[in-house]
Amino acid sequence: MKKTLFLIISLFLSIVPSLSSADVIPLGYRIIDKCVKIVNLNDFPNISLLGYYTGPMIKDYESYLIKNNECLTMGYKLNSFKINWSTQDKAGQVNPDNFLELDESLYGEAVENNDSLKKKTIEYSISVLSDGKVSIEKSRVISEYYDGIPEKIEVFKDDQAVQVEAPIIEPLKQSCLNLNRNLKYGNRDNTAVKDIALLQDYLRSSNYLNSKSTGYFGVLTFKAVKDFQKMNNIISTGFMGPITRAKIKSLTCE
Repeated sequence: MKKTLFLIISLFLSIVPSLSSADVIPLGYRIIDKCVKIVNLNDFPNISLLGYYTGPMIKDYESYLIKNNECLTMGYKLNSFKINWSTQDKAGQVNPDNFLELDESLYGEAVENNDSLKKKTIEYSISVLSDGKVSIEKSRVISEYYDGIPEKIEVFKDDQAVQVEAPIIEPLKQSCLNLNRNLKYGNRDNTAVKDIALLQDYLRSSNYLNSKSTGYFGVLTFKAVKDFQKMNNIISTGFMGPITRAKIKSLTCE
């Protein structure tokens, strides 16, 4: 009995490291946001697409109807994902002859901490061939960056990427920002002090914050501060203490 129990425990311990290591982010790296989507499904009203995924924790498979211009999902990142197409009269049914595979993972990529890349949006388009079958190909990749760096747009034609000029968006004008007090989640500006609104203006101009300046240190500002800290090798706490304030001053006042 003891020998059997020992073997079971040994087997379990040998499996656990391999599972957990799949979720480990290498030291000095971070995971960026990523969205993979189909952008022209509305052009083919007679075609239905099914997101189909399998994995170690799934019995048989799981599926969902894909909607136009919405990010695809596949549950746990170790799952395998495919797209299954059908005509609308058979929507929701899986045909083993109608699978399409993407050349992109649905999960975010690992990039170095000093990399300014913030998010990638990968767009795919479908087409109907002369024999009635559906094909899919990558059509565009949009890369967004921190620190006010313009986004990069790559358009794919015949599997070749061609970079095009992104529309130039003028950043908010930001003068020297010298915050004189620590700021944290839940703080709010008053009529005399506008530090939080000024901080939000800076975070917006540097592409860390995608909302208007309100003077309230809420969830979005908290996340934006954490992103700023992470990009500048400061412990990512969301708390605007002396180190983070000094970093913003050095970036805006020199």
